[in-house]
Amino acid sequence: MNEKPTDESDQLKQILAGQAPPYDPDQSLNRVLAQAKRHTATRDVLGFFVSWIWLLFAGFGASMHQAYVKKTLQNKPNHQQGE
Repeated sequence: MNEKPTDESDQLKQILAGQAPPYDPDQSLNRVLAQAKRHTATRDVLGFFVSWIWLLFAGFGASMHQAYVKKTLQNKPNHQQGE
C-alpha cells in the first residue's frame, strides 16, 4: 500500500520509540485560545441574527393580535342602556 505517513502517525512512532517531540505549552494554549475565540465569535453572530428573527416574529404576532382585537371590537354590537 502506498499510504503517505501523516504528521500524527510520525509523532506517534516517535513517542513509541522514546523520542517524544518537544512540547510547547504556549503554542498549545495559543491554539486553544484561537479556536475558542473563533467559536465564541461565531456563536455571537449567529445569536444576533436569531434574535432579530425572533424580534420579527414577535412584531408580526403583535400586529396580528392588534388587528384581531380591533376587528372584534368593531364587529361587536353596541348595547345602549336606557333606550
